Amino acid sequence: MDTRVLDRPAQAGTQAGGPALKHVELELALGAQDIRVEGFEAAVRNACADCGVAFLFNLPVFGTDEAQRVAAAGWREGKAAEPEFAFVTLGADGSTITIDRRCDCLDHAADVARAWFDLMTV
Repeated sequence: MDTRVLDRPAQAGTQAGGPALKHVELELALGAQDIRVEGFEAAVRNACADCGVAFLFNLPVFGTDEAQRVAAAGWREGKAAEPEFAFVTLGADGSTITIDRRCDCLDHAADVARAWFDLMTV
């Protein structure tokens, strides 16, 4: 499995600068998963559980030849901290995953992630 982490400018709810520690932990946990055996959602769920972050959603991606699905994970570094998110994208080849703090393949992904995170962590 090919795992890539993209370091883009932060969006609302993420740290400015480099990736958060949980983001790196999630990347490493995903690298230890076999999506060909487990499937994309199970691999992302397992990685989230391994590093103590919330699995938020797994949705299909339409209108692009570059990705099949996108999953989101969320966490909060402290009780008063803003939530942070990672978006895990399954490439069109079915084996490449990309982890990023932004999601360009799904409209309003950050808003959806925030809403699910708020709902799940009440």
